[in-house]
Amino acid sequence: MSYKDLYNNIKTQINHIVENNPEYDRKDFNKVINQILVEKETGVITNDLDIIEFFSGRGRAWVTVSKDLKCDIWNQIMSVLSVDVNSENFKYFSSYKDMFESFGMAWLRYGGINKKGIQLHLRYFGSKNIEHEKIYVSKSDLKKLTNLVGVPHKLGLESGDKIELTSKKKKEDDPIVESNNFFTLIEDVV
Repeated sequence: MSYKDLYNNIKTQINHIVENNPEYDRKDFNKVINQILVEKETGVITNDLDIIEFFSGRGRAWVTVSKDLKCDIWNQIMSVLSVDVNSENFKYFSSYKDMFESFGMAWLRYGGINKKGIQLHLRYFGSKNIEHEKIYVSKSDLKKLTNLVGVPHKLGLESGDKIELTSKKKKEDDPIVESNNFFTLIEDVV
C-alpha cells in the first residue's frame, strides 16, 4: 500500500466520523490515533483514553484523594508535604498538609499521562498558582481518584489568592550587575 492509498483510506474514515460526530476536534483524533498506534506497536492495551475521558470537560481537571493511611497516593502526598522546618517553602507545605488532614482529603490538578503514570500537580501555593510538586499515580489507580468537579478556591476549600513570590523578586541590597558594586572588595570584608 502506498502512502497515497493510506492517506485516502484514513481520510475517508475520518471524514465519515466527522460528518456523524461534528463535536470531535483534531486533538481528539490525535489522542485516539496515537493510542491505536502505541497498542499496535507494543501489544499493550492501556486505559489512557479512559483517563483522558475522566479529566475531560469543564471543571474536571481537579481530583480529590481521601485521607487513608493505607492509600499509596495519600501517603505520597503527605511525604511530599513533609519538608524540613528550614525549607524555604515550609510554611506553605505544612499549611497544606494541615489543611488536607483537617478536610480528610487532598486535591490535585491533572497534569497529563506519561510512562510513569498519571501526573498530578500538588499546587502548594494554592490552586491559582502554577508552582507545584508532581505526584505520579499508577494508571490502574484511576478508581482511587474522585473528580472534584470544580476548582478548589471556587468550592471554598482555599482562599484562591495569588501569592507573590518574594524569593524571586530583586531586593534593594542585591548587587547591580552593571556596576562595580557587584563584587565585594576584600578590604570591605576585613
